[in-house]
Amino acid sequence: MSITPLFSETELDAQISAYKKALTALASAQSYVMEFDGERHQLNRADLPEIRRPLEWLLGQRATNAIGSAPQSFAGRVFRG
Repeated sequence: MSITPLFSETELDAQISAYKKALTALASAQSYVMEFDGERHQLNRADLPEIRRPLEWLLGQRATNAIGSAPQSFAGRVFRG
């Protein structure tokens, strides 16, 4: 049984793109208005940590979707020198 991802790749890409645009805009301006899902969010340079945090989470979700939710294991041998 597989777990359905929280967001589709298309949804993740749209959200990641919106947060990247906000980061880029705030690099050269003091404020930026981000519109997402019909909501407007006024962001300031002081909000950079609040922009990076969900962006990092979204990128992690993209990686999780690519890998899958099953436990990962690696074959290896113990070195006995």
